[in-house]
Amino acid sequence: MASTSTATVRRKHARRLLDLHIKNAKLFTEMDSLKATLIAEAAKDGESFKEFFDKVGRVSVSAPAPARCTGMLYVVDQEKFAALTDGQKKKLKEDGLIVEEAQWKREYSGRCDVKVLET
Repeated sequence: MASTSTATVRRKHARRLLDLHIKNAKLFTEMDSLKATLIAEAAKDGESFKEFFDKVGRVSVSAPAPARCTGMLYVVDQEKFAALTDGQKKKLKEDGLIVEEAQWKREYSGRCDVKVLET
């Protein structure tokens, strides 16, 4: 649990962020519209693109792409595998048919969402 002073500072920062969103709502709407237009142009042309502006910045636009199969992944039925004897499991591993691989969840850098209520 955050201390009272930490909670006060956190609330102050959150309110400032909310106020900025309210103050700049038209700007954010225009930016979203421009992004959608650029994405539509990339889709029409069928390719992604970048626009460079010297000493100012860059805008990168990715064209939408449909879902696609990138290959087959063979999956072991975990319940059936668990029901095997230890000897059967060992044999499958020794034969290289079953390979144990650690599954990692990628790092999460946090998120901050702002929702402006209609007034």
